[in-house]
Amino acid sequence: MPIKKMFTIITGRKCILYVFAIFLFFLFCSSSDKVLVFKNENKHKIPFKGYSLSNEKIDRFTTYEIYFSLEKPVKCIKAEIFANFVSDTFTGKTKPTKTFFIIEKIIDLSGFKNPGIKNTYTEIAKNFDPQWNRQKELVICGSDSDPFKTLDEKSPYRIRFTTFGNEEYEFEIVIFADCKTFFRDRLE
Repeated sequence: MPIKKMFTIITGRKCILYVFAIFLFFLFCSSSDKVLVFKNENKHKIPFKGYSLSNEKIDRFTTYEIYFSLEKPVKCIKAEIFANFVSDTFTGKTKPTKTFFIIEKIIDLSGFKNPGIKNTYTEIAKNFDPQWNRQKELVICGSDSDPFKTLDEKSPYRIRFTTFGNEEYEFEIVIFADCKTFFRDRLE
């Protein structure tokens, strides 16, 4: 085999390998689904009959609430709520139930001249759309340009949640973040 023809074959194979390698590089680097990895998984279990009722309902149904705060400012958090229907209190048997929830940031208004209005709630995310299509988990990323949507350590947050049922449930709230999360039953 002539040397020139052999060189063309080898160069052609190398070229194909280089093109394939570049294709794979761009394929893996251009993925639009970024996986967020959080340092802490913060869980809070609420036994049945141990939850606080909210004065604000979700679609006219009984709604519960829990408050949390962050140890430090973060870019994003991920939230999940698990609800288990206690079908038999004697054996402790439970059945998973869908939960719908809204996360709100509490804005302190005490510095403004509005007597009687101490704070207000601004919705930052919810795990359902207007047609009641639900997401199991919810990733929330703050916005540096909108102070109402930053995820900081100074503001308390409220989660309102419902199962659209009147049975007894055990709830577990899980917040994934790059810091500790502190849960409490009421706003102080």
